[in-house]
Amino acid sequence: MRSIHAAVVAGVLITACGSSHRVGDVPDGAVRAGDSSVSTGPLAERVCDRLDRSYCAANQTCCTDPTMRYESEAACIADRAADDDCRGLLRGAAFTDGRVLVDETLLEQFLMQVEADNSACIAVGHSPIGVFNGTLPAGGDCSPTLADPSPAFACRPELFCHLSDLSGGVGTGTCVARAGAGEPCQAHELGDQCEDGLYCARPSFDVADGTCAARKPAGALCMSSQECQSPLVCDDGQCATLARTPDPSYYCTGGGTGTTCEMGSGSAGPDGCSHGWSACSDGATYNVTCTGATGAPLMCTCEKDGVVAGSFTSTTFCSGDEAARAAANAGCGWSI
Repeated sequence: MRSIHAAVVAGVLITACGSSHRVGDVPDGAVRAGDSSVSTGPLAERVCDRLDRSYCAANQTCCTDPTMRYESEAACIADRAADDDCRGLLRGAAFTDGRVLVDETLLEQFLMQVEADNSACIAVGHSPIGVFNGTLPAGGDCSPTLADPSPAFACRPELFCHLSDLSGGVGTGTCVARAGAGEPCQAHELGDQCEDGLYCARPSFDVADGTCAARKPAGALCMSSQECQSPLVCDDGQCATLARTPDPSYYCTGGGTGTTCEMGSGSAGPDGCSHGWSACSDGATYNVTCTGATGAPLMCTCEKDGVVAGSFTSTTFCSGDEAARAAANAGCGWSI
């Protein structure tokens, strides 16, 4: 059973704790997520169904490798619906009882942008800034559970949900003020725990404690886009302007014809790391080995049954989480 942090991060659609609204702001257009007067159905179905249809259409039209496409758009949609992190989060109590409000205008703009980019085979990360807005004040109980992580997104925009007592992979959540420059922060926290313009700077991914520091300018070394000034992203280990060019290979994640694997053990050290997979559906053994200086881009080599199958660069793969696995899969061109 995965931790509550993994359950939330796996379906990264919501960044409510990282809203761009300032202290005290609740947008004029914000309404309860389930308010039928401004929506055409339950939030989860409206958002997640639409995202699935958009991605799966691109899987069929953008991916040029027939072995990496789903057999049909319907098969793709069914497979994505079965991995229900998106719906599981948006069906949560905080999104239906008024603790989280939705700005329907910004939501429609967000979905239209995703659809437009997918139709053009442009694979970029989309963050729905300002779409979902928590209402809980400082001191409010935002404790998530394995069954319902949604309360962790219910704090007001100037706050974040601080998790303590992480026994059992869950934690007790309390809405607290975001930290200022030079103040401490920790890796396990959800959302933006530092004030606008700052990020939680840690010496490496295997160190939990950090300090809120100014986001980095273009050209600076980075390990994630959270380190970079908006609207820059972390591209191949450097903060850079987001490239809006078609990337058909991103959409090559072909369900029934792809290889499915569970992440195995990995190890991290000062010069890099390695990760393997086990229980692969095709019976093969896959492995990725990364080498490089700590904090700098790593050169990773992909192997299948000991034979090199590809390579890519990464600054996050040694972290051992689901996002790192996804990065390796994309870098290796595997459907795992």
